Amino acid sequence: MLYDTAINSLRRAAYAMSLGDIETRTHELGHVITVLGQLQSTLNMEEGGEVAQQLQSYYSLLRSKVLEAAIKQSETILQHCIRHMCQVREAWQKVELDLTDKAMHDAMPMHADFSDVPALVTVNSAAEMAMSSQATSHWRA
Repeated sequence: MLYDTAINSLRRAAYAMSLGDIETRTHELGHVITVLGQLQSTLNMEEGGEVAQQLQSYYSLLRSKVLEAAIKQSETILQHCIRHMCQVREAWQKVELDLTDKAMHDAMPMHADFSDVPALVTVNSAAEMAMSSQATSHWRA
């Protein structure tokens, strides 16, 4: 994921900054700027609507903050960028997980026929009834 790439480069840049390693800092911050450009280039402004516009603004703000951190040699600004990018990355991961769960739910048949599968495990009737009622309410929701 491009977010991970940018976050790792920001971390390396902050570390290089703390060591006074100008070459590594400059390389890593340049890489972050490139990744932000890639993220911006993937936005579909026509179909993405308000979300795409907000992400466009967010990436532009991050770019300006990265440049500000480079000019001011501020690890604090880089740490803020890292924290914000981690939060957005986590939000995207949650969206992806939710979409995957929904796709799996939609792909599951409502009533599967397992009559031809041999019973390998016996379940007591109380547990079977509880599982059946939970499964039925879950899949019909």
